[in-house]
Amino acid sequence: MYLNFVTFNFKGDDIEAAERYYLDNQVDLVKRLPGLRFYYTGRLMEVRRRKPDHLRAAILGYENVNAAAAAINAPDVIPALLAYQQEHQSDYTLRSMTGEIIVPLVARKIGRKLLAMVMEFDFAGIEGGLEAAEEQYRKVHVEFARRLPGLRKYVIGKIDSAGGWGSDRQRMSILFFDSLDTLKAAYQSPVGQQLIRDEEAFVRNVRMWWMDARFEK
Repeated sequence: MYLNFVTFNFKGDDIEAAERYYLDNQVDLVKRLPGLRFYYTGRLMEVRRRKPDHLRAAILGYENVNAAAAAINAPDVIPALLAYQQEHQSDYTLRSMTGEIIVPLVARKIGRKLLAMVMEFDFAGIEGGLEAAEEQYRKVHVEFARRLPGLRKYVIGKIDSAGGWGSDRQRMSILFFDSLDTLKAAYQSPVGQQLIRDEEAFVRNVRMWWMDARFEK
């Protein structure tokens, strides 16, 4: 699987009008991208009393990198999307990752809301180097995370910085919950506390977004 995580702002002063235009126009355009397996969009939220650096975000998933590449060359969609972005959006960022679904999402209706927690990070230096860190991450950290109560979907992956986009971090994970309250309760649970301790010992350079996501496809 291949995922794109994009963040952006709107141009102009009337943000609510820009939001309505975006939901009525660009969302439908994105849903027409060939090979698109799933699509979430939503406003970014304050994280631990820190305001987000962008207003909105979207998560797009494809079968693989080739499908994603084919989508961005779709002649009946991409020109209109680029024209919309140029006229209505600013501060656009893109992060891509080769992903793996750890917890699949059960069937969900279009328009339903979820809370998406997106994290990018590095591994702390451990004996054995990056290969040992990857093994520990999968055997310990991922197993803790998949047991979080209320977790609806969980995707992990290595960040792809090809093409001049990407991030200065190594890895990304996306965890979906029904709401922010559900997410907070999950991390207050015994397994959530174990996960926090593991993150403190094992993960560095964390950057995090909370996204009030709507399931579009």
